[in-house]
Amino acid sequence: MNQSSRPGQFVITGSTRHDALAGSVQALTGRMHRMMIYPFAQSEMEETAPDLISRIIIDADAVIQKEKNKPSTETREGYINRIVQGGFPLAVIRSGQVRNRWFDDCIRQTIERDIPGITKIRNKRGLSVLLRKLAAQTAQILKLEKISSSAAIDIATTRDYLQLLQDVFMVYELPAWGRTLGSRVAAKSKINILDSGIAARLVGLTAEKLGTKDPSALSELGHLLETFVISEILKELSWLDDTVLTGHWHTHDHQEVDFVIELMNGSVYGFEIKV
Repeated sequence: MNQSSRPGQFVITGSTRHDALAGSVQALTGRMHRMMIYPFAQSEMEETAPDLISRIIIDADAVIQKEKNKPSTETREGYINRIVQGGFPLAVIRSGQVRNRWFDDCIRQTIERDIPGITKIRNKRGLSVLLRKLAAQTAQILKLEKISSSAAIDIATTRDYLQLLQDVFMVYELPAWGRTLGSRVAAKSKINILDSGIAARLVGLTAEKLGTKDPSALSELGHLLETFVISEILKELSWLDDTVLTGHWHTHDHQEVDFVIELMNGSVYGFEIKV
């Protein structure tokens, strides 16, 4: 790498953010380009055009009108199955209990191997409990003090563990968006488990449970659907050439926009996600 600056000579992948690795000998500043590789998008699995966000940026009104005139043919059951499947390749090719065991192994190895590879963890059980508490709050305002108390972990350690879970791509913190965050606008982030299949497994929700009309199941389905959709949007955003800002908009009197995209030219697009 030092002998030639020709790009594309090396592709190095991993399950942990490079800048989180204390053992990294070199920062590689100016010689490395980082790309976030997400789980499979629905468009990749269906082999359809992955261009929804691009089309919205070009002409949002035309996209909205087209989608109104051509509603989705997917069933409620189909959407639920997509949510609990997630996008990890080895989960996608599995089903039932075999998939559940893969999810369990993935979660366990992340806690027991990936994160200790970044830093020494004194309370692996507490970290596991925290991850499940965060999954129960996916697509909701992050109430760190409440989660810290319920997980029986002090607030400083909770903040550290939350960062570690982001470093291994398990969770995603969606910041509050606003060109000016006035007194009416809440400044707290939302927390999202990056993969909806992992999220569903962490809270013990199956397609059968989510398919019932029980009020609690409907509420959980709403949070998991938002987690699923936001993950899909993030995947498409990662394919754009331009950098974009993302966030959510939420006021203290409960007006909200679930997901906001702001382009570098100042254009803003809002997404409201409903079951």
